[in-house]
Amino acid sequence: MALCAFSANYPGPGLHAGIFLKELYVTRNCRGAGLGKALMRELAIIARQRNLKRIDWTADADDKRLLQFYDELGGTRRPEKLFYRLDGNALLRLGEG
Repeated sequence: MALCAFSANYPGPGLHAGIFLKELYVTRNCRGAGLGKALMRELAIIARQRNLKRIDWTADADDKRLLQFYDELGGTRRPEKLFYRLDGNALLRLGEG
């Protein structure tokens, strides 16, 4: 079994719209069978059909197999982007104001 969750993103005037891949998951017993690549190919087809110019996603930096998979697809690592999370006390403090 495999699933792919995504949304279109429209960053603003003059910028190119794209897709944000929220989740790509293939069950452990199905990994290596090409399901992840097939889902990413379908996502690329959707992007082309909708005239969206890119697909963005995040990945666990410690998962070597996952990074290799994305590299083999032709994905480009973007070190200038950081992933942020607001949670715990910081979330509570911000929500109080």
